[in-house]
Amino acid sequence: IVFSRRILTGSSDVSVAGTAPPPPTPTVQNIRHNWYQTEKQVVVDALIKQAKAETTQVNIDQNSVDIVVTLDPSSSTQHRLHLNLYRPIDPTTSSFRILGTKIEVKLAKTSDERWSDLEAKEETKAPSAPKTPY
Repeated sequence: IVFSRRILTGSSDVSVAGTAPPPPTPTVQNIRHNWYQTEKQVVVDALIKQAKAETTQVNIDQNSVDIVVTLDPSSSTQHRLHLNLYRPIDPTTSSFRILGTKIEVKLAKTSDERWSDLEAKEETKAPSAPKTPY
């Protein structure tokens, strides 16, 4: 199995030499979202206003999507949406757009199968062995 990972950011990382104090631990707020699907793709709308490319990071993996937005760079508050997807997708042909009221993520399906849910269900405990009669 080959896993592909694609990280897209609005700006490049810049490192500065020196001894700056570590940044404060960010406060994380969840991003509300909606989704729908077509035969070839799943579309996730992350509902967040005023996101900017410079402060938005979208990571599209074969089995997950992670969005992190910092609306105010002077604040330690981050807005995040993490999804463990119901089925694998093709990250190389998936894409996203940052709009005024949302971030639209288009995930390319690897099969034409209809998804019954956006996210994978948490695995339940393995069933115990059936009881044998005395």
